[in-house]
Amino acid sequence: MACWRINLVSVEFKVANKDLLLKTLKKLDIRYSEWGNRISFSHQGYDLEINMETQQITSNKSAVDSINYLKREYTRSAVEAKAKANKWILRPVANSNKMRVVKY
Repeated sequence: MACWRINLVSVEFKVANKDLLLKTLKKLDIRYSEWGNRISFSHQGYDLEINMETQQITSNKSAVDSINYLKREYTRSAVEAKAKANKWILRPVANSNKMRVVKY
């Protein structure tokens, strides 16, 4: 008889701005659903759930790459929003996942 085991992980994900997170999900063309303090969605075949109260994402263990991608994109959106609010210019750094903020 087959035995199935699912390993769940909870990854800390500090979301300071829920609206920015939802805009990021829309920008990535990810459909989500909200109820209470939870946001659930699927990305790259993984079902993910963010608990806004505990600031944790819960999913199976193999979804860590997908979670890290989402965290990077949320951070990018936060930096872009802050730069826009302060009228700063963002310039990508060649051959890296970094950006340079220029204030004029």
